Amino acid sequence: EGVIDDLKKYHIAIQRRIIRLAIESILGDLNRYEFQHIDEIMALIESGTTGKSISLPRGIIAEKSYGKIIIKLDKEEYVEPFDFTIKVPGETEIPSLGLKVMTFVGNVDSYSKEIYQKTFDYDVVNGELHLRNRRKGDRFQPLGMSSTKKLKEYFIDEKIPKSQRDKIPILTDGNKIMWVVGYNIDDRFKVTTQTKTHLNVTVSFLQPPDKV
Repeated sequence: EGVIDDLKKYHIAIQRRIIRLAIESILGDLNRYEFQHIDEIMALIESGTTGKSISLPRGIIAEKSYGKIIIKLDKEEYVEPFDFTIKVPGETEIPSLGLKVMTFVGNVDSYSKEIYQKTFDYDVVNGELHLRNRRKGDRFQPLGMSSTKKLKEYFIDEKIPKSQRDKIPILTDGNKIMWVVGYNIDDRFKVTTQTKTHLNVTVSFLQPPDKV
């Protein structure tokens, strides 16, 4: 799969060259590809319609997604549902996701601004912590909001491509979402002046993530 961003900043001849290289990197060659096929992708770039896609020779799909052009083979991306119990306190390695979750209970002098490290009000946690992907009907109250919204709507607002939404790990307390990892925590679990005990959670990669 190839993701092409900021293509318009290049001269049109270079744009065409980048598109051809993206297709060639997937298929190994450009057999059956003609000028008109590159033109179709160029028209898609100009369309301004997020989510629009076109089918091209040899099973290639080009899709416009929030300012990017995604070029990929036309095959269904299915992500198995996952759900792992998280030790509190302790360390939980999840090799199938390439992740490690570390938790400890105790107060901290300052709060991390890292997107993979968050502090929660442990006093309001009632159940067992789990790390899972999204489920139908999930709702979420992003930090600073006074009511919940559908997780699907949150993903749309954050411009997260459909192909990535089932891959995002979610920390939960029972059925309640505490943290959409890499994005936002739920307002109901934030630390307040009434908080007596802090829960600190860090999610790290077992190996460095591949660069897109």
